[in-house]
Amino acid sequence: MAEAPLTPLKDAIQMFWQHVRVHSPDKPRTAQRYTAVLDHAKRILGRKLFVEAVARPDIDDYKTARSAECSEQHPNRRITPRTINYEVTVLRTFFYFLIRERNPPITNP
Repeated sequence: MAEAPLTPLKDAIQMFWQHVRVHSPDKPRTAQRYTAVLDHAKRILGRKLFVEAVARPDIDDYKTARSAECSEQHPNRRITPRTINYEVTVLRTFFYFLIRERNPPITNP
């Protein structure tokens, strides 16, 4: 049996963003916040070229990287744990979307 093709992370992010935009047109702030989180994910997880390569330790690395960063609105303040937890929730939603809609051979990291 042939292996399933790998899903490029940047393509998966684009698919999810389109999904959010189409299914939540009356929630532009949600789409905007999800876009910001996915931009952080591309930047931090970008060394993982494919969705199938992202594992639980990568999510932990994401959380560590984000906790070391400062807020764009308040350059002297670190990103709060509450914000990071929200971002991880968005990432969880992103991976569940992929699993349900695109069916890659992964588990949610």
